[in-house]
Amino acid sequence: MVMEKLKVNPAKVHGRYVYHAVKRLFDIIASAIGLILLSPLFLFLVIKLKFSFLKNFIHIFKRKLKLQLLINIVKSMKIYLNHQNVK
Repeated sequence: MVMEKLKVNPAKVHGRYVYHAVKRLFDIIASAIGLILLSPLFLFLVIKLKFSFLKNFIHIFKRKLKLQLLINIVKSMKIYLNHQNVK
């Protein structure tokens, strides 16, 4: 009944495990290559923002999960120095 609503042909989907595995593998490899190629740019931007007009650019705090597990959350924050609205 669900397949009829989605209009999926089970005969075409069944047996395409190799296609889906290759597609997933390509996605993972392409993402890893993209991160590796763009990581120097990200590092440059973080260093530039750290030493520019922003103070406390990176903020790390702990959050408790459902299973009483503590994890570190890293957030980027924009706190402008000498801003008119800051008291």
